[in-house]
Amino acid sequence: MRLMLILLLLLPVIAAAQPPPPALTLEEAVRAALEHNHLLKAGEARVEGAAARLDEAESHRYPVLEAFSGFVRTDQPASVFAMEMNQKRFSLQNMMLGDPNNPDYLDTYLSSVSLTFPVWTGGQISNAVAAARAAEAAESLQQKRRRQETVRQVTRAYLGTLLSGEYIALMEKARATVERHAGMARDYFDTGMLVESEVLRAQVELAKMDDHLIQARNREKTARLGLAILMGRDLDPDAVLMPAGDHPETDATGSSADLEAALSARPDLLALEAAIEALKADEKRLRGQHLPTLGISITQEWYDDMFLGTRGDSATGAIGLRIPLFAGGRVNAQAAQAAARVREMESMRSAMREGVRLEVETSRFGMEEARARLTVAVENEAAAAKGLSITEERYKKGILKMTDLLDADTAWMEARTRLLQARYDLLMAHQDHALALGKEL
Repeated sequence: MRLMLILLLLLPVIAAAQPPPPALTLEEAVRAALEHNHLLKAGEARVEGAAARLDEAESHRYPVLEAFSGFVRTDQPASVFAMEMNQKRFSLQNMMLGDPNNPDYLDTYLSSVSLTFPVWTGGQISNAVAAARAAEAAESLQQKRRRQETVRQVTRAYLGTLLSGEYIALMEKARATVERHAGMARDYFDTGMLVESEVLRAQVELAKMDDHLIQARNREKTARLGLAILMGRDLDPDAVLMPAGDHPETDATGSSADLEAALSARPDLLALEAAIEALKADEKRLRGQHLPTLGISITQEWYDDMFLGTRGDSATGAIGLRIPLFAGGRVNAQAAQAAARVREMESMRSAMREGVRLEVETSRFGMEEARARLTVAVENEAAAAKGLSITEERYKKGILKMTDLLDADTAWMEARTRLLQARYDLLMAHQDHALALGKEL
């Protein structure tokens, strides 16, 4: 008995010692997504690949230095004669003493170091570098846009999870209200002031509240899972999502100013511009295949009958001029394909600019609509709450029926739901407008 009393006394202390559930803010969720989101990681790999392709294109500007070592064993007369000369072992006396047409096997180790570099390539290297640099810029801009879109997706998922939690709280409060009204109906029925059908009507409404509550809790679990996937990490099931705050203030810029800002700042539009520049440079590279190319090579060689021997050595320098005369129209066809691709992308750019214009206008109208809906929702919720209070008092006085009271409960719950949704919609409308303008979210 004494032990039980001690435990009861210590229970509040033990409860207070429990660590609070972890908290998560919108900023933390966004940071986690920008660091761990799998699609963003894939985009980062694409950016790294584009940078590597630029390095590859630039590497063709520089000389190529190579070393080689090999072994040859032969009794082929011409080869034996040449290898003896290269090894500096040839003598006319030895040739007279032997049979030049049937020489013995000769072992030769040969080593060489060669240096080759382009002098003129008809602009092929410089245009390849320009194309790769523009492609890298396009990929980086696309990644910037992917990050903006990820921030918006995380914000939507975070706010959606918050909304689901608030809806659960609303359902619990609405259920408690209906349960209280059902209890009032039972009390009145027990005193003979109410018919049984009114009590049953209240019980049916209570069961409906239970069904809504089950659905709301399931939606909240699904919303949390979606948020965790976007963040790229598990979300503690007990984590408390902190309020995201009110909607940000929006600059009172006009439609034309918004459009100009979007056209100059949208990373996806700028990425398309860079992609067009890359295609134009690639077309120039292809047409450069019509022009002559000039290269220089220098080679130092060593020959001996032992590995890495240097008994015989020679040096060679060469200048090569390549002049394309006829390729069956292949180069022209490749350049024509590139030119057609440029025209295709330019048409896509025009279409995208129109799409940006539509997005900017739609998002601006969406903000205006969301703001107006929020004003109406606030007034409607206040009216519904006041109507519920009046209906409850009149029901207690026997003026109204239980159906009137339950209708008032439903009206208040619907008005409160619309208010929650309107606040969420306004926050997201600002996010959508910022994304349409290409602003950092």
